[in-house]
Amino acid sequence: MISGIYNSKVVSDNGKIVNIDSGSFADIKTGATTLISTESGINDTLLLCYSKLNEYVELSYIFDAVYANNISAPNSIWTEIYQHTQNEYPENEKIFSLWADAYEIIYKTNLIIESAEIIISDELIFNKIIGQAKAIRAYLFYNLMTWFGEIPIETATSESLIPRNTLVEVFTQIKEDATAAINSLPLKWSTVDNFRIPKSFMLGLLARINLTDLRLPYSWPPQEDYPYNYNDVISTAQQVINSSIYTLNNETNKFSVSDPEIIWGFEKNNNNEFNDIFTKGSYVPVLRLTEIYLIMAEALYQTGNTIDAVSYINLLNFRRSNPIVVSITPDEIFQHWNTELDLEGSMFITLRRFNKALSVVQNDLAKFLLPVPHSVILKNPNWTQNIGY
Repeated sequence: MISGIYNSKVVSDNGKIVNIDSGSFADIKTGATTLISTESGINDTLLLCYSKLNEYVELSYIFDAVYANNISAPNSIWTEIYQHTQNEYPENEKIFSLWADAYEIIYKTNLIIESAEIIISDELIFNKIIGQAKAIRAYLFYNLMTWFGEIPIETATSESLIPRNTLVEVFTQIKEDATAAINSLPLKWSTVDNFRIPKSFMLGLLARINLTDLRLPYSWPPQEDYPYNYNDVISTAQQVINSSIYTLNNETNKFSVSDPEIIWGFEKNNNNEFNDIFTKGSYVPVLRLTEIYLIMAEALYQTGNTIDAVSYINLLNFRRSNPIVVSITPDEIFQHWNTELDLEGSMFITLRRFNKALSVVQNDLAKFLLPVPHSVILKNPNWTQNIGY
């Protein structure tokens, strides 16, 4: 049994010094993950995170399309997702992947962050690596939160037994990670690095997050209006628009790496299940200017600025050679979301936000969230299951 307090100095191979004052032996973890020992190793792990993230996005796009009933179940494995009959047990493999694959990447980003703090002395390189790791982590925490509600904020390199954090706590962590990334990343990477997440994506993600419905489905519709932060939505989305880096593309069903409106995306993987469903070209958009315009239109409408809201909708109408309108309703804004971003991963949370999800899940409020996988619940005595499972 080791106890007591110590003072120590850790010196890395490249001379970076970290002082540990009044450290506690009680804080030392046995069996902890070994840190990455070189800068090249950190970069290799970051590349692996991007590869795994791309695969995860493809999974989440299929899941969203099936769960929102935009497409039929691709095969029998997806049937209960399409029918909203999933439960904690027996465990659904797609729901497990939606949870476990995200945390696998999150643990790797945490390892990158811990290792970079010791290994990398160049401030510019350090900030860009940390910014990307936190950007990936923020995006995954956001996706986990929208599907599972309260989730554990894991910031270490392996699974812990911490309780699930509240939605406010998760939301705060996402904003902290996103803000750190925004302060570290370029607005747009060079062509050779365009697979990396840019600052503009994180600004757009913040706008998306501030527009996200964080209500837990205990009653629907809610008794009180949810306090969306529309001013933050508008200010972050406006920064992306004001950058003048992105322009609408008239072709909306044949995305490529050179598409001028894609803020961040990636080349399709060899995932036949995804490729059979997503037929919008060779490039998968994770965020594009069309969504930023829809976010602006919705937020402006909600703040009473219907004139400017209509102007953003008309930019999309003009692009599609649709009639220009002089007014807009929430249902019409929703239809633009449904048409413009079909099969791009945001349909079910949009249904929730426009109070249209209840009929999709056959009037079962519990199905607004997914069950935490049974095998995960068994490993953590601090957790209870989502209501209704």
